[in-house]
Amino acid sequence: MAGDSTLLIWTQSYDPDPDDIITYTVQIDDDYNFDTPLIDSSGIEDDTLEFGVVGIPLGYFSGADSLESETQYYWKVFAVDSYGLISGWDYSRFTYIDAVYVWPGDLDNNGLVEAWDVMPLASYWNQTGPSRAEIDFSWGAHEVDIWDIPEATFADANGNGLVEIQDFLPICINWNKSHIASSQIVFNPDNFDIEENRVILETIFEQVKNARNGPRAEIRNFLANLLSIELPLEFSLNQNYPNPFNSSTVINYTIPYTDQINLTVYNIKGQQVKELADGFRRAGNYSVAWNGVNDSGNKTASGIYFIKLKTSDYSSVKMMTILK
Repeated sequence: MAGDSTLLIWTQSYDPDPDDIITYTVQIDDDYNFDTPLIDSSGIEDDTLEFGVVGIPLGYFSGADSLESETQYYWKVFAVDSYGLISGWDYSRFTYIDAVYVWPGDLDNNGLVEAWDVMPLASYWNQTGPSRAEIDFSWGAHEVDIWDIPEATFADANGNGLVEIQDFLPICINWNKSHIASSQIVFNPDNFDIEENRVILETIFEQVKNARNGPRAEIRNFLANLLSIELPLEFSLNQNYPNPFNSSTVINYTIPYTDQINLTVYNIKGQQVKELADGFRRAGNYSVAWNGVNDSGNKTASGIYFIKLKTSDYSSVKMMTILK
């Protein structure tokens, strides 16, 4: 429940006496025994909404403004006729929420911006609710009206009223920042279904899969583990196979993140023989075949050659032999 517009709803009482007058008494307390109700409002007239249903705004009751936000209360209603006869009753529970505060990036509202915050982003993807006064993801407490799904309120990190990929950015910007988690509304990861949210998680993974360091790299590793995606952990240049070779050989190498690479064959004098790869490569495992032809299109002679992999901050050389 949120705010004064919330309705307390019950079914209209039935009285076989058409001349009798029915009123209602509503009690609200933080104890289900209702020994000393916080709100005790009697004489409520039988105004129906539709189909015999009665609804009274919470803000109608004197004392409603003293209810504490994010606190569980009990309420009950009973009918009283003109003779003072009282109907039976039962109680129900509700949590009163006036307003909540979103800390952009802490999408699970546990007090810390971390990799786990991608889970509510996926869980509440495309959910909508009240937007904040300003679209802003600066670190701080931003007041907002609670959404129909309370936990989804915090997944809208930028405050535009929609949970979408743009809400991922505040996680990175406000990474590792913390606040006192005073709210009782916290996303429970135990209820998160990975397979049900796999498509969205993979969409988020696409945003970070080539990250080299920082929050995006940590989120990348978190998602890879969550989705059982194998990631190359470091640069490597494997020995060509077969070696020695006659007609052709295969060179395998690994790139852990997007980088400029060059893979070139040199002769024993250090002269370039054949450039096999050059340009940007995304993270992954690569395989290149070489048929022993040089840059001019001629077959190379038997002998010892070297294959060199060079990136922005990595270099490795392997020796190989051609036998005719």
